[in-house]
Amino acid sequence: MTMWPQRMVYDGLDPKGTYVVRATGYKQALLRINGERIQPTLYGQKTGEIKEFPVPPELLKDRRLVLTWDPPVGEESLTWREHSRLAEVWLIKKND
Repeated sequence: MTMWPQRMVYDGLDPKGTYVVRATGYKQALLRINGERIQPTLYGQKTGEIKEFPVPPELLKDRRLVLTWDPPVGEESLTWREHSRLAEVWLIKKND
């Protein structure tokens, strides 16, 4: 069972914009943008708490972002209720 989208693709983005990926869910979310692992600035792990990942400006040069997630670490022996899962994902353009 998987609780992750295969990928999310955003096209036509402003290459000079400032973006953040915001997500909610439960426990781990190991985000990659265009194949590069992104470190969060917020990392709530309880249901409803927010995780935020700033988008590095150099990843916007092609005006396209592809979001993927690595499998959570160390959950092989857990029941499905204890597994990490993703509930919502937003790509937010910040006002400069």
